[in-house]
Amino acid sequence: MMSLLDKPILSSRSRLVFGVLWLALVLMGCESPEATNTNTETPGTTPPTSSNSGAQAQNWTSNHWTKVKPSTPPTSSYVDPQYGREARRISVLHLQRMIPKLFDGLTWTDSRKNNMFSKLGVTLGQADYIYATQSHRKPTMLFMKFMDDMAGQLCGKAVEADNKNENFAKRMLIRYPRDPDKNLRFLRLKFHTIAVPEDSNEGIQNLRKLYDNVLRATQSIDKAWSAVCVSMMTSPEFFAY
Repeated sequence: MMSLLDKPILSSRSRLVFGVLWLALVLMGCESPEATNTNTETPGTTPPTSSNSGAQAQNWTSNHWTKVKPSTPPTSSYVDPQYGREARRISVLHLQRMIPKLFDGLTWTDSRKNNMFSKLGVTLGQADYIYATQSHRKPTMLFMKFMDDMAGQLCGKAVEADNKNENFAKRMLIRYPRDPDKNLRFLRLKFHTIAVPEDSNEGIQNLRKLYDNVLRATQSIDKAWSAVCVSMMTSPEFFAY
């Protein structure tokens, strides 16, 4: 007769059932509590309510296209430069082609009649495709210095040529010597492409003041118009865009 120790306590089928139940209990115990969270909010619709740091509070959107309505209006109208466009000036090649058309064939030269635009092109930012493949168009101090030199020479040449030209309709600067305001409107349109109506002085007040001051100080109409010419050629309306 077999003792109780010799008999199997559980059958193989019972052991299998208990094993399955034990495994199920283990898997249920390992499940993360977050997995049973019933919150069905769409990511990016509402910010978290936890009192974490400001950096964490700003990263609640699901993607950078999510529309966010600021809670408070902006306190400043400052615009980051990356959203705008920096000022540029016309290229040296543009000046080299434009100046002779404005001054009836005259251009900027040195004492040996060499073209200064070609001579100083690389210095003024023109690409030579050897050391530089892109033209620089920033209105630097060096560029403005050369612009002042160019304007001084060309305006002096233009006034001298106009005094020798008896056909006022073909003069470069002084077409209406007896009517300074009318002549200023002509120059404003020629150099800055800004049309000032005949019944208005808006847009030429500062130029008229400059003309009067130089004329009063020097008693020379030629110097007054030369100063107006230099002022217009070195203004942002002439070279910047």
